Amino acid sequence: MVIYDEVNIMKQKEILSKLIDVNTEVKSEYEAHKIIQDTIREVKSQYNLDNFSLSTYIKDTTLVKWKSNPKKEADYFVKIFYNEINHAKEMYGLTNAEISFLYQISQFVAWESNLLIDEEGKPMNQKSLIKNTGMDRTKVYRNTKSLETKKCLLRIYDGSDVYYMLNPNLCYKGQSINKGIPKIFSMIGYVSLSDSKNRKK
Repeated sequence: MVIYDEVNIMKQKEILSKLIDVNTEVKSEYEAHKIIQDTIREVKSQYNLDNFSLSTYIKDTTLVKWKSNPKKEADYFVKIFYNEINHAKEMYGLTNAEISFLYQISQFVAWESNLLIDEEGKPMNQKSLIKNTGMDRTKVYRNTKSLETKKCLLRIYDGSDVYYMLNPNLCYKGQSINKGIPKIFSMIGYVSLSDSKNRKK
């Protein structure tokens, strides 16, 4: 876990202030809220207004939603769990090339199923992976095979076709998950970071 102390936060603000207008006087919305609340308490005491309550809403107007489209946010937003990826590097020998491939195919993850799908919503086989990533057949085959061996990708057989599901411990698109999905990866032998910590206790 990363812990940011006030000195480092102020340093970040100083660096940003060289590029854009950043208020380095007020550290955060929390501090602005505290200043206003303290002022309100003084005024209430001064004018004997203890019978009245007042709530405040503080918003930093220098911050705006970034590339947000509520209607299509589900199509563009993928959670990438860096701590879990680092864990997979240590535990399963995940290479930088494989991580790069993971990032590239994460754009094809389906909402709350983690199946790899194309723009029409069809589950992707190796042929469509080659087409959509622009990679050659050898590279796609090598990466899918090694990621499957390292429990990061699940190969799903459907008749003569083969589809793929990305390990939701590493990348996931959605708010909720069917408990059966991470359980599948646990059953094939993937030990998540949290499971690994629990085993050490």
